Amino acid sequence: AAYTTRASVPSGLTLTNRARNNFSADWGPSSNASYYQVRKQDPNGSWSGVDVGGATSTTLAGTPGKTYGVRVYASNCYAKVGHNSVNPASGGYAEPQRAGAAIKVD
Repeated sequence: AAYTTRASVPSGLTLTNRARNNFSADWGPSSNASYYQVRKQDPNGSWSGVDVGGATSTTLAGTPGKTYGVRVYASNCYAKVGHNSVNPASGGYAEPQRAGAAIKVD
């Protein structure tokens, strides 16, 4: 079955320095979302992602003194979490919604 109702944008994305070499990402739940993926942009510009299921927080590693970008994608289908666009008209899933922020690791 296709999902044609997109999840809402994750609300209140907050990045907080924790213990040395890591930081947390916390956000509010999205309506119509079953799964979230958190993507981290390293200082060199490359992106990596982690699926967190229905959780609304995760801890990410970082190097002190470096700045990282973070995007949280909300989706209503695990298989499509993190995809930039999907075509519901072709039997696909509704486009995931994204929130973004950045942090300099202490």
